[in-house]
Amino acid sequence: MKSIVTLAIVAFLGMTTVQAQKVANAPVQKEKVSQIDMLAQKLNLTAEQKANVAKTLTGFKATEDRLKASNMNATDKQAALDKVASRKNGNLKTYLTDEQYAMYVKLTQL
Repeated sequence: MKSIVTLAIVAFLGMTTVQAQKVANAPVQKEKVSQIDMLAQKLNLTAEQKANVAKTLTGFKATEDRLKASNMNATDKQAALDKVASRKNGNLKTYLTDEQYAMYVKLTQL
């Protein structure tokens, strides 16, 4: 009987921890989605463009986060971040029209 009660308590605590982790990660994902939705609306993106922009921004965000968390010196870190931003913008240019890309640049400089 003791082992069943102990097992139930451990299972409950484990589920609580997993749920807390999901909630903690939710705002980051929601923020990224709202940024993509905002861009889709402002740039008048097609469904295909929206999917490609979302994939690009999400992928490069992970790279940027890794670089920011790295132990590089400030100069090297900034150079690496600039290089990543340049590649990201190059990728976005392939999916957006010239007008959409100009508006994207304008929006991201705010």
